[in-house]
Amino acid sequence: MEKDTKSHIIEVGIRLFQEKGMNRVSLNQVIKETELSKGAFYHHFKNKEELIVACVMAFWDNLSKEFLSIPYQELSFRELLDLLLQQYHMILNSMETNGENAFEFYMNILFYIKNDNKLLDMSKGYFTQYNQILSHCLLEDQKKGIIREDVDIQTTAQHVSIASEGFALMAFSKIYDDPIPVIEKIYHQIYNSIKK
Repeated sequence: MEKDTKSHIIEVGIRLFQEKGMNRVSLNQVIKETELSKGAFYHHFKNKEELIVACVMAFWDNLSKEFLSIPYQELSFRELLDLLLQQYHMILNSMETNGENAFEFYMNILFYIKNDNKLLDMSKGYFTQYNQILSHCLLEDQKKGIIREDVDIQTTAQHVSIASEGFALMAFSKIYDDPIPVIEKIYHQIYNSIKK
């Protein structure tokens, strides 16, 4: 039961932080939404900082598992890029639904990742796996003769990863009025520069 209670608190925390923004949610609001006593809440989290870190870890872990569960071994590099575009569509639609607070939540996640070693290690692990997935699809396409033999697989995977993350930051901050065509063009250009 203890794990279920803690998970429930984290789920409520994530929802409130996304809806209202981390800075505008008090512990009392979280406690009220969870319908727990203060004692039950404080049994799991000493303060808001601990709750935020747990929420960021859970959010990041769920996001990572979602992407890493894709059966990428069966995908070509082009198909993987198309799948990434679909995910951006879903994420941007979700950001539109949750408004400015979703952007604030994303920016706070970056802040907490930078300042918490467990979160930083978790993020590094995710991006290592992300680059391995990209590299796997690139290498398989290279073996099939779709990708040129002189293409550096690791560097190309890093280019896609960095372009994707930079795009996400600019899209979430609304630098682009219509962001999807921007990343489509970037992916198209990367793909065309490496294919035979």
